[in-house]
Amino acid sequence: MISLINLIDDTYNMSSMTGFKISRKLTDVQVPCRGFVTLKLRDSSGNIIHEENHNEIVYLGRHHVARVIFNDPGVAGTALGVDTLKVAGGAVTPPADPFSPTPPASTDPGLFETDPSLIKTFSFNAPVFNDISSSSAPIITLTKTILCTEVNLLINEMGAFFGISGPMFAHYTCSTLDLRESAGTGLEIVWQFVL
Repeated sequence: MISLINLIDDTYNMSSMTGFKISRKLTDVQVPCRGFVTLKLRDSSGNIIHEENHNEIVYLGRHHVARVIFNDPGVAGTALGVDTLKVAGGAVTPPADPFSPTPPASTDPGLFETDPSLIKTFSFNAPVFNDISSSSAPIITLTKTILCTEVNLLINEMGAFFGISGPMFAHYTCSTLDLRESAGTGLEIVWQFVL
């Protein structure tokens, strides 16, 4: 999250009779925090029938991470880790095209779906971390496989949250996927975060 700052531009401007005025532009040259989602919708025989990838790390999640890192007493007692997956079907409002969901934005405060009865909540499997290195960014991988019998909805969005009632860290939208019980499908989710 904390990255190197580089001087990329020095400009020298003449200032009346007092000499030179130096202004410097500072720009963050590291890649910002980002996430990658891989979804694989499988039929009852295990065949992949759909695969996608879209993602957005939201500002509320970034703020929560910053508060945790710098020991803000205001986050004491709240979820400190991203461990909760929520799925819903709020990214497409009929009669819109079910294969063209509203894209996620960094300003999203939560899932598009607001009816709690239409949001399913799961715990991610234990996170997997890449090897600690002084020459590469940390990569955290969260996974979960959910079955149609657990969801019983058409879904087109999901979020990674700090606990069940904490803020959303990342938001994902996709083409509408059939996870109704009658579909006999399961969804493999692999969500990687690069900090």
